[in-house]
Amino acid sequence: MAISTSVSILCSFDGVTDRKQNPAYDKVVLSLSIVIAVLSPITVAGNALIVAVIWRNRTLRTPFYMFLCGLAITDLSTGLITQPFYVASQFICSEGPHELEDDQTFLVLARVITGGFGSYLVYVTVLILTCMSIERWLQMKRRFLVIQRRARFIVAGIVLVPIPISVFRALNILTGSYEHVLTVTFALLLLCVIAISTSSFKVFQIIRSHQQQVQARETRQISGQPTINLAKYKKSVFSILYIVLLFYFSYLPFIVFFGIYRSLKSHPVVELVYVMSLNSVFLSSALNPLIYLWRMSDIRNGLKQLIWR
Repeated sequence: MAISTSVSILCSFDGVTDRKQNPAYDKVVLSLSIVIAVLSPITVAGNALIVAVIWRNRTLRTPFYMFLCGLAITDLSTGLITQPFYVASQFICSEGPHELEDDQTFLVLARVITGGFGSYLVYVTVLILTCMSIERWLQMKRRFLVIQRRARFIVAGIVLVPIPISVFRALNILTGSYEHVLTVTFALLLLCVIAISTSSFKVFQIIRSHQQQVQARETRQISGQPTINLAKYKKSVFSILYIVLLFYFSYLPFIVFFGIYRSLKSHPVVELVYVMSLNSVFLSSALNPLIYLWRMSDIRNGLKQLIWR
C-alpha cells in the first residue's frame, strides 16, 4: 500500500525531501528524539518550580520577574506539549508504510500541534526575551517606562500577537505550502535578534561608562544627572546576559536554517540541519531554569521556602 502524498509531506520537514531518500535522516531523528523524550519531564519539572516560586512570592511581582515568569511558562508548555508530540510524530514516521497509514490521523494532529503551537511558543519566547532586554536597558538609562501594570499589558500583547501567524502556520502544514510563513518567521526572528543584540550592547556601554565615572571619582553628578546604582542592576543584567547567550546558542542555528532553506530547498542535508537545530531549541527550555537558580538568589530562596512548605 502506497503512502499518501499528504503523509509523505508530514513526515518530512516542510516537504523538502523524502526522508527515505536520506539514510542518515532516520538514525539522527530517532537518536535526537530519545534525547528530547528524556529532557521533556526535566523541562516540565524545572519550569513548573520557577513559575510556582514567582507566583507565590509577592516581592517578585516586578516587570523583570513577570517577563521571566512568562518565559518559564512558555518553556513549561514546550516540555509538556510540543516535545511529546514531536517525539511521537517522529517515531510514527519511522514505521513502515502500513503502520504509517494506520496512524495518519494522529500524525496529522501531532504535526499541527508541533508546527502550529510549537512555532507559537517560539514567537512568544523570542518576544519576551526581547522585552526583557529592552526593559533592563531602559531601567539602566533611568527611564522607568516599564512598570508593573504596563508589564502586564505587554505580556498580554506578546501572547496575542503571534496567534494569527501560528494558526496560518498550522493550516499550511496540512497543504505543504510554507513559503509565506517561512518569510514572516525569518523576518520576525531576525528583528528580535537585532533588538536583543542592540539592547545588550547599549547596557554594556552604560556599564562601561559608569565604571569610567567611578575610576574618575565622579560619584555625584555628571552632565546634571546622578550616576546609576550599578550594584542594583548588575546582577539582573548579567543574568539576562547568560539567558541571551543560551538563546544565541539555541536559536541562532534554528534561524540560520531558514536562510539555508531559502537557498537549498531540495538539498537532503537541509532536513538534518533542521532537526539538529530544532533540538537545540528544545535544549534551551530545559537549561533556562538552571540559569535562574544559578544567577538569581531570589529564585533560590523562594525555592527553598517552597520546598519547606
